[in-house]
Amino acid sequence: MRFSSLSLLRIALLSAAFVAACSDENGTGNGPGVGDLRVLVATRDPDELRLFDLQTLTEAFDSPADLSAEPVEARADDPRNVFVVAFPTNPGAQAFQSDIFESIPASRMEPGGFLAFDADHSRIYMARERLAFFNADDFSPLGFPTIDLGGQASDVVYDPTTRRIFVAVTRADGPALLVFDSENLAEVTGSPLDLPGGAGARTGDLLLLQDRAQLFVLLPDASQLAVLDPATLRQLPRTPIGLRAAADQLTFDPQLERVYAGAADGMLEAVGATDFSLTGGFPRRIGDSIVDLAFDPATQQLLAADASAREVIVRDALTLNAVLDSPIELQGVPVSVEAIDLR
Repeated sequence: MRFSSLSLLRIALLSAAFVAACSDENGTGNGPGVGDLRVLVATRDPDELRLFDLQTLTEAFDSPADLSAEPVEARADDPRNVFVVAFPTNPGAQAFQSDIFESIPASRMEPGGFLAFDADHSRIYMARERLAFFNADDFSPLGFPTIDLGGQASDVVYDPTTRRIFVAVTRADGPALLVFDSENLAEVTGSPLDLPGGAGARTGDLLLLQDRAQLFVLLPDASQLAVLDPATLRQLPRTPIGLRAAADQLTFDPQLERVYAGAADGMLEAVGATDFSLTGGFPRRIGDSIVDLAFDPATQQLLAADASAREVIVRDALTLNAVLDSPIELQGVPVSVEAIDLR
């Protein structure tokens, strides 16, 4: 049998594609291997951790793992191969090793709330009524006094560019954003920032896009999304953005350059991260009660924790169609969902 040069080229391209696919399947190429991508879910009633393979949506390792109290959230620090579960009461927060899904001995921290990781100073920040500080290497408390936030935190993030800690706080006189210098833990000039909403209004999620120098602050009661420059603390032009849904959860799709906002009534809003325009075709109902969002860039999948349905909704980002075998059904009520990349 004789082949033309065009046929030989096609065979070579097909062979290369097959080798690349096999390499990725075995975890030796650039793509994720089996088990590299996981979904971590913290639930209440019952209080437990659930871990799933994101590519097959099947349960991984010895999941579920029972928890000693109702969790606030579970967040992963992928470079360190750990995740931390925070509890508002004793026995406090605890760290786990991500790849083997086992608790780390002597990793108990005091009770707290929302979590952020700081690789520059090897710290973990935990925010609820107070902001507390822990060593990310051995999980011991640092020698700094905790900071009274004057209200209830709804989220905390660390910005490596400005080396600042941002905490969204619901106070009696209205929503506020507190900003601290990570070097001396003092509030920076201009903090706290008063946010739209007035007395009794809540703060929601924070979303930091470090490469874009953008900090998104969700204000669910005002149906607004504020966008700040983390360095100057000034509102960016064309913001705040008036949302069409009372959302309080945020995540980001870097390929579509789209910020997603999830609401307690199951609606999903979308905003362009470049021009801050509302995306056509939204808001869309994707569930009953969205309590947390996550995004996995490797699979281009949007993850939404639905408290009422007790499930994690998995949608293709481009079409927003449900992926195969979605949703992930849960026994408990989800409080947080996290995409973990072990590569």
